[in-house]
Amino acid sequence: MRMGCSLVVGGGRGGGVAAESRACVTMVLWCDDSVAHRADVGLGGRGIVDARGMSEPKLLLYHDLTRRGAVPAEQAAARFDAQLTAISSAGFRFRTMAEYLAGELGSRDVVVTFDDALRSFVDVAWPVLRRHTISPTLFVVSEFASRTDARHVLMAWDDVHAVAEQGVTVGCHAASHVPLDQIPAEKMRGEIVRSLATFEDQGFSPATIAYPFGRFNAEVKAAVETAGFEAAFTVMNGGADRFEIRRRLLTGGESAAQLRLMLADGFFGLRDAARALVPRRFLKQEQPIAASRWGARALGLSESDPDAP
Repeated sequence: MRMGCSLVVGGGRGGGVAAESRACVTMVLWCDDSVAHRADVGLGGRGIVDARGMSEPKLLLYHDLTRRGAVPAEQAAARFDAQLTAISSAGFRFRTMAEYLAGELGSRDVVVTFDDALRSFVDVAWPVLRRHTISPTLFVVSEFASRTDARHVLMAWDDVHAVAEQGVTVGCHAASHVPLDQIPAEKMRGEIVRSLATFEDQGFSPATIAYPFGRFNAEVKAAVETAGFEAAFTVMNGGADRFEIRRRLLTGGESAAQLRLMLADGFFGLRDAARALVPRRFLKQEQPIAASRWGARALGLSESDPDAP
């Protein structure tokens, strides 16, 4: 099921607004992804005025470029290579997480991040990133290294060490990838403490954390700050401060129009405005339990439990 909506920002030919200053955005919101995966963008004249994010660097979020094997690895790599080339050709500069945390970046700077530390990062994404001399950040689920289920194969710690030595920044993605705002406070804090202990055992001291599913609340933010993280990242929600930093969710296979929209300075304002026009019942929210059996087991749920995925 999907639901579409059109959002027009600015004016058309009538209403006293000059045609050369009109900006029209048509956005399709897919209920099963909760992000704008299809967009046709036409920007003219003064374009879109949105005070939020106009001077901020672009933080990109990827997961599995092969879409759980639906896209052949060679094709996924070629599409990702073309996407990175297009971003560079548009005048953006790829920068590191350290530069971002230092506050040195502007609106034409891009930081690449990958969540979950899936094996496809090593096999598909990393060779392409190295050719483009891009140093991404990889957010690792500390207790999932080397695990496999029917949908995912994850990197082993040896893989994480290998890419870290080659220039990848390693970040934390909690211990067992449960939504931290959906579990008891004590268990939530334990997720953070356990993950940091594992990272320390592996010789890493991550400065950043990505919330599983992008989910957080005030209590989660406080726990993350208390744990000593410099910054925390969501998916497409949040944006108020350094412990709810938004990222632009990409698959690596976006069209040129989609990519232009995702890199637009006013993207989050447009997305929020479009979503506000759609009744909440049509917008799928993140599942309260992790969307895999890993999360169910971490919460002590059986497959027969109504809350299990």
